[in-house]
Amino acid sequence: MKKTKVYISFLSKQLLVLTIACFMFLCHLNIYGQSNIYTLEQCIEMAKQANPNIKANKINQEILKLNYQAAKNEYLPTVEANIRRSYNWGLFIDPATNVLSNFSSQVYSGSLYSEIEVFNGGRIYHTAEQNRLLYEASGFENKALDMQIGLEITQLYYKIYTTKQLILNNQTQLNRSRILLTKVQKQMALGIVSKKDELSIATDISAKELKLLKATGDYNIYIKTLKAKLNIEDTTDIAFNFDNLSAENPERFLFVKYIKDSLSPQIKSLAFQLEANQHAIKVAQSAKYPILSIGGGFTTRSSNLIQTELNTQFSNNLSKIAFFNLKIPVFNKNLNNINIKRQQLYTQFIQYKMENMKYTIKNSESTERAELESMKNTYLKYQEQLALYKQQYELAEKAFELGTINFYEYQFSKNNYIDIQNQAAVLRCEILYKKVLWEKYL
Repeated sequence: MKKTKVYISFLSKQLLVLTIACFMFLCHLNIYGQSNIYTLEQCIEMAKQANPNIKANKINQEILKLNYQAAKNEYLPTVEANIRRSYNWGLFIDPATNVLSNFSSQVYSGSLYSEIEVFNGGRIYHTAEQNRLLYEASGFENKALDMQIGLEITQLYYKIYTTKQLILNNQTQLNRSRILLTKVQKQMALGIVSKKDELSIATDISAKELKLLKATGDYNIYIKTLKAKLNIEDTTDIAFNFDNLSAENPERFLFVKYIKDSLSPQIKSLAFQLEANQHAIKVAQSAKYPILSIGGGFTTRSSNLIQTELNTQFSNNLSKIAFFNLKIPVFNKNLNNINIKRQQLYTQFIQYKMENMKYTIKNSESTERAELESMKNTYLKYQEQLALYKQQYELAEKAFELGTINFYEYQFSKNNYIDIQNQAAVLRCEILYKKVLWEKYL
């Protein structure tokens, strides 16, 4: 009978454990099952789709493409057709007969003309090239904006990842300190330790709670900022897939030499703008040249005053024309010279802007190399110290429980390990961000 009760008690405990496990699993589903899980690549793509500047740049690129197409279409001749039906009263000259008449009449007329420029000082060619180059430049501007958004989201994503690690580290150490406080309180009740030891641990717990509170606050700020950039409602739960970041080893990057493009997208865009402005100067200069165009067409008319069929009247009154038109600029209030000077100054402005961009990138590259070298040495030293401090902390924890060292020695060892652990996590995040920066920009 006693064995049966023991067996039933064992089953009850197992059932209780199973019930608790199922409850926790259901809670896990309720908390995380409805959350949207995002990778870094998904966040970057969503940020690009939600960014209004990206949308505006795409529209501007379409406008520039249409401008280029319109400029090329200037090579085509113009064709104009005109059909008219007029009513006449009183004295007038009948256009079909050229006879003075005072009868009311209806006159039908039609014309078709075509004209094409055969010389215009290169205006059409240079305008088309100018618009083509501006369209090409807009593509690199879009690429530069894509990279800028990608780097912003990457840095924010890494901060969320690192802050989450800091929260986990601080929470783990806080739990250990709370367990230690319980042990010390029991030892104090037995007279083994003093009240001073209890107060020291309580103070340490308060400091750990403060660090945890700050890390949690930073984490929430980063989450809200990312939601805003991804155009996600603030009430929507989101989670992240940090598997790739956790598996990525920054030490591999520290010893890799990347082959970079010598020109950034911004400089390439400015180069196209500079070349486009050279054509803009040619366009302004072309206004000083005469414009020669040729064309031709026909016109015809009919009137109800003539007792002849309309088709016959149209044939009899058909007039054909071919013409040469020469337009010579004489004086246009000095606007041509002003336009030329304006474009020349704008060319210099773009040149200085490009030089400044190259100077900035060159200095950034030099600075980034120096920072990366410093971060490499610091990170490797952190890895070395982290292993040592971990061993010291584990030994100190055992020694403190055995009573061979006092609390201050144990606390000193523990705080050193936590600080190095958190600093290494932050530095790892910075190095991984530098990796993306170096690959995409430098």
